[in-house]
Amino acid sequence: MTQGLRRGCSLITALATLGPVGKCPIAPGTAGTLVGFAAYFFLCDAKILLDYVYWMTCLALPLLAVPICHAAEKSLGREDPSEIVLDEFSVIPLCFMGTLMPSRISSMEAAPLLAWLAAGFVLFRFFDVCKPLGIRASQRLSNGWGVVLDDVLAAVCTCGCLNLGWRWFGWGA
Repeated sequence: MTQGLRRGCSLITALATLGPVGKCPIAPGTAGTLVGFAAYFFLCDAKILLDYVYWMTCLALPLLAVPICHAAEKSLGREDPSEIVLDEFSVIPLCFMGTLMPSRISSMEAAPLLAWLAAGFVLFRFFDVCKPLGIRASQRLSNGWGVVLDDVLAAVCTCGCLNLGWRWFGWGA
């Protein structure tokens, strides 16, 4: 029984750290974010992620990440350890809500698409690392909510900035 529990904890920890990604010696959160961006782009480009599935994904991934991150925190014996990167990975679709929707990606040229992805990456990492606008306070929540909510808020801020650029400045044209 104990061995089965250890295997379960190992699986949870592997999910929360995205396997070896969370063990990246330098900036594991950035590595998790890069994997999230790559997965998002692949799913959109391969037309696996349709717009209506995208909306469900935006809600479901962070909600699924909460109990997984909480269990991994308990397994690792620390609050919000840096090797847990599922929180960053799970919120990437939120960054592009209203801008780089799956239906738009297929019709975009490579250069503007890469520029949008780069802008989203830089903005998300800024909001995730600096935690302005009260984002830091969200980390005080317990049971995995604080681990994920700060990233949700960073993604919402990123989404807001990208939407401003997309709509008001014509960057999406």
